[in-house]
Amino acid sequence: MGTIIPSGDGFVYVTPTGYTSGATAQSQLSLSRTPTGYFQLPRSNLPGLTPAGQVPPGNGQPGGGIQFVVPGPVSINGARWVPIGP
Repeated sequence: MGTIIPSGDGFVYVTPTGYTSGATAQSQLSLSRTPTGYFQLPRSNLPGLTPAGQVPPGNGQPGGGIQFVVPGPVSINGARWVPIGP
Protein backbone atom coordinates (compact mmCIF):
# COMPACT_ATOMS: atom_id res chain seq x y z
CA MET A 1 0.00 0.00 0.00
CA GLY A 2 2.73 2.48 0.93
CA THR A 3 5.24 3.55 3.53
CA ILE A 4 6.10 6.48 5.75
CA ILE A 5 9.67 7.48 4.95
CA PRO A 6 11.91 8.19 7.96
CA SER A 7 13.35 11.61 8.68
CA GLY A 8 17.04 12.30 8.14
CA ASP A 9 17.95 10.54 11.39
CA GLY A 10 16.40 7.27 10.16
CA PHE A 11 13.35 7.36 12.43
CA VAL A 12 9.61 7.87 12.05
CA TYR A 13 7.97 9.85 14.83
CA VAL A 14 4.44 8.87 15.87
CA THR A 15 2.00 10.07 18.52
CA PRO A 16 -0.89 8.34 20.30
CA THR A 17 -2.82 11.63 20.43
CA GLY A 18 -5.82 11.92 18.12
CA TYR A 19 -5.66 15.57 17.09
CA THR A 20 -8.74 17.35 15.72
CA SER A 21 -6.94 20.62 14.94
CA GLY A 22 -3.99 20.97 12.58
CA ALA A 23 -2.82 24.08 14.44
CA THR A 24 -2.75 22.22 17.76
CA ALA A 25 -0.90 19.27 16.22
CA GLN A 26 1.64 21.62 14.63
CA SER A 27 2.21 23.40 17.95
CA GLN A 28 2.44 20.34 20.20
CA LEU A 29 4.44 18.20 17.74
CA SER A 30 6.81 21.03 16.67
CA LEU A 31 5.92 20.58 13.01
CA SER A 32 7.15 22.96 10.32
CA ARG A 33 3.78 22.80 8.49
CA THR A 34 0.16 22.50 9.57
CA PRO A 35 -1.03 18.92 8.94
CA THR A 36 -4.32 18.18 7.22
CA GLY A 37 -4.62 14.70 8.73
CA TYR A 38 -2.76 11.70 10.04
CA PHE A 39 -2.60 7.92 9.72
CA GLN A 40 -3.96 5.72 12.50
CA LEU A 41 -1.43 2.91 12.32
CA PRO A 42 -1.89 -0.66 13.53
CA ARG A 43 0.49 -1.39 16.42
CA SER A 44 1.87 -4.30 14.40
CA ASN A 45 3.27 -1.75 11.90
CA LEU A 46 5.49 -0.25 14.61
CA PRO A 47 8.21 -2.75 15.53
CA GLY A 48 10.91 -1.33 17.76
CA LEU A 49 8.63 1.35 19.22
CA THR A 50 10.48 3.33 21.90
CA PRO A 51 8.96 4.43 25.22
CA ALA A 52 6.93 7.64 25.06
CA GLY A 53 8.73 10.95 25.25
CA GLN A 54 7.84 14.62 25.20
CA VAL A 55 8.21 16.52 21.94
CA PRO A 56 10.87 19.24 22.34
CA PRO A 57 10.40 22.77 21.00
CA GLY A 58 11.38 23.23 17.36
CA ASN A 59 10.41 24.89 14.08
CA GLY A 60 9.21 27.91 16.05
CA GLN A 61 6.72 25.72 17.94
CA PRO A 62 6.59 25.05 21.71
CA GLY A 63 6.26 21.24 21.52
CA GLY A 64 5.07 19.40 24.61
CA GLY A 65 3.10 16.66 22.86
CA ILE A 66 3.74 12.92 23.24
CA GLN A 67 5.86 11.02 20.73
CA PHE A 68 7.24 7.56 20.13
CA VAL A 69 10.13 6.82 17.80
CA VAL A 70 10.24 3.89 15.37
CA PRO A 71 13.08 2.84 13.08
CA GLY A 72 11.75 3.58 9.60
CA PRO A 73 10.32 3.14 7.11
CA VAL A 74 6.86 2.27 8.47
CA SER A 75 4.20 0.47 6.45
CA ILE A 76 0.78 2.10 6.16
CA ASN A 77 -0.84 -1.24 5.29
CA GLY A 78 -4.04 -1.47 7.34
CA ALA A 79 -3.78 2.20 8.39
CA ARG A 80 -6.69 4.63 8.30
CA TRP A 81 -6.32 8.25 7.14
CA VAL A 82 -7.97 10.71 9.55
CA PRO A 83 -8.52 14.21 8.11
CA ILE A 84 -8.36 17.10 10.58
CA GLY A 85 -9.39 20.75 10.43
CA PRO A 86 -7.15 23.81 10.57
